[in-house]
Amino acid sequence: MLWGGVIGPGVMNRWLPPVREVEVRVEQGGSLLDGRAIEEILLSQTSHRLLWQVDLYTLRQALLAVPAVREVRLERVWPDRLLVVLRGREPFLRWYDPENRTYWWLDETARPFQGAVDPRESALPLVVAEREAMEGALALLSLLLSEMPAGWRLKELRFSTLGAVTIEWEGKGEWRLGRVPSAAAAVQRVRWLRQQWDQLVAILGRPPAAVDLRYERAFAVEVGEGETAVQEGVR
Repeated sequence: MLWGGVIGPGVMNRWLPPVREVEVRVEQGGSLLDGRAIEEILLSQTSHRLLWQVDLYTLRQALLAVPAVREVRLERVWPDRLLVVLRGREPFLRWYDPENRTYWWLDETARPFQGAVDPRESALPLVVAEREAMEGALALLSLLLSEMPAGWRLKELRFSTLGAVTIEWEGKGEWRLGRVPSAAAAVQRVRWLRQQWDQLVAILGRPPAAVDLRYERAFAVEVGEGETAVQEGVR
C-alpha cells in the first residue's frame, strides 16, 4: 500500500491524465447558441477530472438543456482531449405571445426556444398569437407560404383568439381579413385579392398602405394617411 501510494500519482498522470483540452465544434446553427452557458457547463463537468471520469451522459443532458442546442455528440480522445460537437436550432419564424408579452424563436418543427440573440432584432416573419391560437395560426401560415408567388415576402401574421386575421407583406401593405371560419377561408380571400393585385396597383399608382377584406363583395383600400377608396368585386 505504501509503495502504491508513492508511485500512484505518477502512474495516474501518465496513463490516466486529467482533461487538458475541450474542443468544441459547431456544425450548424451556431448564431443563437449561448456560448457563456455552454462554457460554464463544460468547466463544471470537466475541470480537475480525469478523462475517464467525465460522465458523458450527464454532460450531454446539461448541454441539451441550453435552449438553442439541438443535438450533442461527445467523444473522448486519448490521452487528454474531449471533443464536443454541437448542432444549434435554426430559427424559422419569430413568435410573439401578447398574453405573456414574450418573444420566441420557432424552429422548423414549430418548437419555441430562446437564444443568445433577441428575436426582435431579426427580420424573419413574425407570428403574433396567443398560445391557444398558435395551432390555427401555424396552419394558416403553412397554407399562405404555399400560395405566395415568387418575390412576395411575409412580414407579419396576426391571429387573434377570436379568429381575426391580419397579414402584412413586405412592401405590399397590410391585409385585414377580419374573422375567418377556417384557414382555407382565409387563404381564399388572399387568393382573390392577389388575382386583382396588379390591376389595383396600376390604378393607384403604388401599392396601398392597407386593404380591408372584411366586406362581402368589395374591399376598402387605404392609399395613404387619411385616404381611402372602395373597390367592388366578387369573391
